[in-house]
Amino acid sequence: MAKVAFQLLLFADELGHTARAKRMQGIAARCAEWIQKNVEPVPNGWFPRRTDSTGKVCRKSPDGGQDSLWQTSADGLFIVELQAALTERGLEGLVILRAIAKHHYGPYGFLTEGVDWNDHVGQKHHIGQAKYAAIQYTEPFLNNQHIVEPTLFYLKNLAHKTSRGAATEWSDLEGNLLLRQ
Repeated sequence: MAKVAFQLLLFADELGHTARAKRMQGIAARCAEWIQKNVEPVPNGWFPRRTDSTGKVCRKSPDGGQDSLWQTSADGLFIVELQAALTERGLEGLVILRAIAKHHYGPYGFLTEGVDWNDHVGQKHHIGQAKYAAIQYTEPFLNNQHIVEPTLFYLKNLAHKTSRGAATEWSDLEGNLLLRQ
């Protein structure tokens, strides 16, 4: 679904400023919004490979058998691709902090080093010893590289900046206050 919505954006780019292009962009944005509100994450924190029509995880393969990749497929990247494309076109408030929050675990917001999609480091290093899962330790320097840089880019290039007296505020495209200085 996310891939089709992304393709609608590409087609809209080719149509230019037409009513049909605006309609395609609107459909893509509504699709991303539906995904955000309805698609439940899988236990490892990633997006499921497939969902039913309500957004609930579907563990079945297209032929009706069990899908071994139901929570470890790279298909979730299509959702990220759609969100990034909408943000690039100024059509959504892809909030980088919300994306980062999806990568936190447990009651205290543990930020894992990453997700081992190909079992490179082995299950003994994964949260819950699951195969193809988030790594159970963290490296603050690496996390800062992956979080601070895109956050600064967002604040500098995409966020709404307003000055009120001596204070400056940055808000995301949805109007959520991100920073007051």
